[in-house]
Amino acid sequence: MNIQLSISLLASDRPSALERCLDSLTPLLLRVPSELIIVHTGTDSKVSELAHRYTDLVLPFTWCNDFSAARNTGIKAAKGEWFLYIDDDEWFEDVSEIYEFFESGESRKYGMACYRQRNYPDWSGTCYTDSQVMRMVRMVPGIHFQNPIHEEPTPLSPPCKYFDTFVHHYGYVRFSGYSKTSRNLMLLKEDVKKRPAYIKNYIQLVQEYAIEENWKEAENNCRKGLELCKSRITAAGSYWDWLQAELIELLYMSGNYPGAEKTACTILQNDSPRELAAADIYATLILVASKGRDSEKILHFGLKFEEILSYIEQTPKIWTEQNYGSLSVEKISNPKRLCRLRMLCLKAALDQEDQKNATFFFSHLPWDSKDLIESLYSDFERLDSNFHTQYAVLLKTGSSSVSYQSFYNVIHGTSNSKERERLLIKYIAESKSDDLRKQALKEMILSGTELNETVNLLDLDTWRQYLADTVKNLSDMEAQKAWRASNGLNEDYLLYQLVLKKELLGRSLHHGYYTGEKLMKTLSEYAETILSFYKMQYRDEMFRQENQNFLPRSCRFACLLSEAIQKIEHMEYEKAVHLLHSALLLNLEMTGVISEVVREISGKIKNPMLNTSAEFQMLAKQMKAALKTMLINKQYQDAQPIVTQLLQLLPEDLELLRIKQKIGRELCNESSDRVSATLISNKTKGQ
Repeated sequence: MNIQLSISLLASDRPSALERCLDSLTPLLLRVPSELIIVHTGTDSKVSELAHRYTDLVLPFTWCNDFSAARNTGIKAAKGEWFLYIDDDEWFEDVSEIYEFFESGESRKYGMACYRQRNYPDWSGTCYTDSQVMRMVRMVPGIHFQNPIHEEPTPLSPPCKYFDTFVHHYGYVRFSGYSKTSRNLMLLKEDVKKRPAYIKNYIQLVQEYAIEENWKEAENNCRKGLELCKSRITAAGSYWDWLQAELIELLYMSGNYPGAEKTACTILQNDSPRELAAADIYATLILVASKGRDSEKILHFGLKFEEILSYIEQTPKIWTEQNYGSLSVEKISNPKRLCRLRMLCLKAALDQEDQKNATFFFSHLPWDSKDLIESLYSDFERLDSNFHTQYAVLLKTGSSSVSYQSFYNVIHGTSNSKERERLLIKYIAESKSDDLRKQALKEMILSGTELNETVNLLDLDTWRQYLADTVKNLSDMEAQKAWRASNGLNEDYLLYQLVLKKELLGRSLHHGYYTGEKLMKTLSEYAETILSFYKMQYRDEMFRQENQNFLPRSCRFACLLSEAIQKIEHMEYEKAVHLLHSALLLNLEMTGVISEVVREISGKIKNPMLNTSAEFQMLAKQMKAALKTMLINKQYQDAQPIVTQLLQLLPEDLELLRIKQKIGRELCNESSDRVSATLISNKTKGQ
């Protein structure tokens, strides 16, 4: 029997990782006439023992900082027609596509094959990037590996087969002080000294520095690679494409938006990049222009991107001919990425009052993907709010899905009340989109409908999360409706009622600008509501002073706040400030409220020395730090009352005075933007 496939695996001293990798390869070993070669680069006897359970071909290798040397040990022992190489920190999601490649005889048409490597930056498994990696080659005379790192086999035998299957790879996650990137950089720098004109080393350096978010070094090496490519452009076409597109993305990621735009326009004008690189550059330019809120440029770049993408889709061989690493169909046609770009272009077209192109981008949203579209519902509501007349025209084009039209009718009250209530409950019960469920819950709360059935669909943690995101943005009138909804919850859902009450009281404290007795009464009720919530779940002894550290953070905050209020009532103001300082460490979102309480204290004791006490200065420092965070997040409306309160306490603080002026300017700019939007809207209505 001929061996069709030799699988060579580099195994270090990670038995758990090796077992997972081997387990994913087992279906391939069962379905295809194959052999498994394990090159053991470590010394752990457990790894050797595990390896021998799967194969007799376990080859010891003394590590010498040369991946090609280790790979060549495996390829020299291989007897198969094809050679697949893999590391022990990778494992296949599914190998059916690969064994079908051999079973169908399709393997006879190709000389090499790529599959995807899914790289994760952390252990959560939620974020990743996919890259095409060439990891299967037909065995030909003289084949061997070259390069001490990011090794590659040579000679190769086109054409190449591209698999959709992928391996999971967590190799770049930092743990216990170990960083694969640091090791790779060391090996790459050593090889650059020996081979300064080898372009691929610079490509790998760019990737390694980008993983470290060292954008400057990544950019420098990207430019070095491009300089080398200029002298050999015909021999380095794919490298040239990748480096061009990557340079623009690096400048964008580093925050150098003017540099990204200028460099991109120079490349597009002077170098005439091929379609895949040009499409990626225009995609990045859309993001660059969105940072400057330049709707005219966003729309221009978006239309150029769509023009090139349309040509690529009509000429599918481009995907394979120009594909290199991360510059691939997976990146250019990634549904989430396309969706984000098209939403930016849709908004830009509405900004420009360009109904034709707004209709184009609206129709090109992924209406056949329920999950993706549901994630956009809150964005659609903002578009409707800002561009109501134009947005209504879009809905009449029929480009959207039936489910979205139904949702729109429900939210805007065009369905009858019974049907509306039924659909809202259905969204909460069945949708996978948190945004949609939150919006449906908000509508249920504001509609005056009894919430008991709705509450039954949500676990307590989800209820808390949704309300935390929803209640703080309610208007005063909407908040009154929410209070009525809270009172309608029966005693079986008392915990749910307390959560809603706590969020509503928090909203009142933040947005009510309360002072004096009303402030202290509401704050006391807020603290007691939180404590009531936890006292229903914990034994009384947990609330003793010595046990409070075992309580959740929000509960400890409420304990300190309640105690501080008692001290204020007993005129123990110094102790109250100390407790407020400790409470603020647990909940920085209450900075504005607590600063107002401190101002009240200062006014009550009429003692100017309080403003210079260590406790007060420490509290003031904390408040300023929280204020700066709010400025970074552009929360100018929320920051304005806080800086006003702090200046009353610290009137000679020049830093606060500067911050106050900055907030004033930013709020003025926002007001001008709103006026402009209103004028445009009125003009549209008049037409």
